[in-house]
Amino acid sequence: MNRIKKSRLFIILLTIVLGLFLILPDDAFSRRGGFGGGRSFRSSSRSSGWKSSRSRSKSAWSSSKSKKMTSRRGTKSLAQSKKDQALYKKAKKNGTTYKSRAEAKKGFNKKYGKQYSSTYDSKPAKRPGHIPQSTKVKGKSYPVNYNPQHRGYGYYGSSGSWIMYSMMTDAVMMSMLMNRHHYYGGEPPMYRSGYGGSFWSGFWVFFIIIFFSIIWRNRF
Repeated sequence: MNRIKKSRLFIILLTIVLGLFLILPDDAFSRRGGFGGGRSFRSSSRSSGWKSSRSRSKSAWSSSKSKKMTSRRGTKSLAQSKKDQALYKKAKKNGTTYKSRAEAKKGFNKKYGKQYSSTYDSKPAKRPGHIPQSTKVKGKSYPVNYNPQHRGYGYYGSSGSWIMYSMMTDAVMMSMLMNRHHYYGGEPPMYRSGYGGSFWSGFWVFFIIIFFSIIWRNRF
């Protein structure tokens, strides 16, 4: 009977431990100082009344907002990482990986510069896909149009002079075209998993279960 009661007690303790780890957020172990809410809790307990309640509500709202922003940034970062990995794999297979972004742009321009030119003897029946409606230079946007006198697409700059459009100076268009042709410049992207927090939580749960099991066997 005593052994049965001890077994039941052991199961209850494990259930409590598992329950605590399920309730706690995954990132509780990744923060410096471990469970850093102790000081905050003690200091808040010393305050009282309406001011304390308002402070806690404001803190909770800020914490919730911060977690949402962090989650969005993490999701965006993870998606970007996967996108970079896919581009790098294709570029490596294609032989178009470079040590730097500048070298990648140079290599791309050497091969595709003429193909994506903005010079045309006559206005094309259909606007070329690599010629945008507008381009941004030093934070200012300029409409890009065909000029028969200059035989090509361009825009009038801030000084009023005509400037031929170039994809090399258009960061948005350049990135899009380089991605299309699988050009990658810079260090290889690092693999980042989105399951770090869950992994460590599971690890600590497993560790504590083993720890309690060893103590229980030694004592009983």
